[in-house]
Amino acid sequence: MLKQLCGIALTGLMLSACSSMPTATNAIQRENNQFEVTGLGKSRVLATNNAISAANKTCRNSNPVVVNEEFKYNGIGDEKTGRIIE
Repeated sequence: MLKQLCGIALTGLMLSACSSMPTATNAIQRENNQFEVTGLGKSRVLATNNAISAANKTCRNSNPVVVNEEFKYNGIGDEKTGRIIE
């Protein structure tokens, strides 16, 4: 009985960990005092907003400037499939 309860609890934790997605990531400092920020999200807009939020947290007293913008889809199937389902 205890093993079943622990198994159910562990499965619930694993599923909740898979469904949650971090909103902000850390900034990596590059040469010339520039920072690289990655944003994660279900859509391109959410990922961009999360990256901007992380950049604003890093550049507290100054305004962030986008030097290069690059998108990469890491999902199953086509990127447009999620838009049809939602």
